[in-house]
Amino acid sequence: MIRSERGKLGGFRLAKAPSDITLLEVIEALQGPISLVDCVGCQKECDRSQGCAARSVWTDINMAVRAALRDMTLETVLGRVNGRRFVPEALAEYAI
Repeated sequence: MIRSERGKLGGFRLAKAPSDITLLEVIEALQGPISLVDCVGCQKECDRSQGCAARSVWTDINMAVRAALRDMTLETVLGRVNGRRFVPEALAEYAI
């Protein structure tokens, strides 16, 4: 997602356009897979996960959160800053 360039004019830049980077990608790159409760990410975390009604509810909620983050891009978030519309030109070569 990020590339670096050495030198006087170097620094860090987005490797893709903000419209091509989802929040799910960002969060999972920084923190790993999203799991609202331990047993959703790994069934072995709980001895009762096989017959647990709450686990299926948490799994559904977890899937909904992942879907929402997958549908939201950096462009979407930047468009919400101070209530302004996102202007791609404002990110000259996606510099960060």
